Amino acid sequence: MQLVLEQIIHYALFGVLVPGGILLVWIIIVGFPLIVLTPQAVRAYRFGGADCTEVEKHLATGWDLVAIILRFSVAANVAFPWLGKKRGLSKIRDVSPSWFTIYSFVFYVVTCLLSVIITVSALIMTFDVYVLRFE
Repeated sequence: MQLVLEQIIHYALFGVLVPGGILLVWIIIVGFPLIVLTPQAVRAYRFGGADCTEVEKHLATGWDLVAIILRFSVAANVAFPWLGKKRGLSKIRDVSPSWFTIYSFVFYVVTCLLSVIITVSALIMTFDVYVLRFE
């Protein structure tokens, strides 16, 4: 076990830094056009229902951090409709165009894949530092 981790630990730092940089660039280059190009019908479906509060409607119109998170959540609901099931958004794909559905799905699959790589690499580094170094 020690020999295997000694070989892996050298690559774990690159497993955090390289996919982290790629994830940052991915969100800027692919993610921000995704929230800018969100069709009006999808926005109206998400923020026009009776379940949506006035605060959410106003927060979703700005460019602060909360508005960006809310807009990314709209794309996540389009990519994976079961995420919005509790809020009654499971039929959001019916109002979204097919290009937006595919774009959202590809964006979130790649984002989740990079996030898993970063998390596993960070766990390997943490395991090495806190468990194997103190034996």
